[in-house]
Amino acid sequence: MIINQHDSPGFAIGRTNYLFRLRIIEALRLSKSQLNPEEAWILMVLKEADRPLPGSEFNDFMMRDASTLTRQLNGLAGKGMIERQRDPNDGRAVTIHLTRQGKAELKKLEPHAADIRTRAAAGIDPNDYAVMIDCLMKIQKNLASPAKKKNGTKTN
Repeated sequence: MIINQHDSPGFAIGRTNYLFRLRIIEALRLSKSQLNPEEAWILMVLKEADRPLPGSEFNDFMMRDASTLTRQLNGLAGKGMIERQRDPNDGRAVTIHLTRQGKAELKKLEPHAADIRTRAAAGIDPNDYAVMIDCLMKIQKNLASPAKKKNGTKTN
């Protein structure tokens, strides 16, 4: 049986994510970037935050396991795109900073990223687009916690 995209939000979201990833790979290639899509996303998050992010806050936002994120951050640090600095308020904590080189790399991507966003929104009423984003945020919130078993305990 073929899944009907209209009845399966997970399937539609997954396919949309796949298509976004393909377009991002194209954008990275066209801009002659040395980044992969995951690294580009990390840099975009840091740019949007417009401030150094504590490692724990960043990890929660990225929704990746710590070992994967650490490996990706190590790669970006090795490329000079980010820096980790000790938090002056908590010597145990680390903050993640976007470097000038990271900002320059994102600047090369900006026209391509804007094109992807424009293409994605083509033919969609701005109000419908806003409702879609709101719905996706609610779905994220609804699915953020593990499911509860019938007796009230969590499955994970």
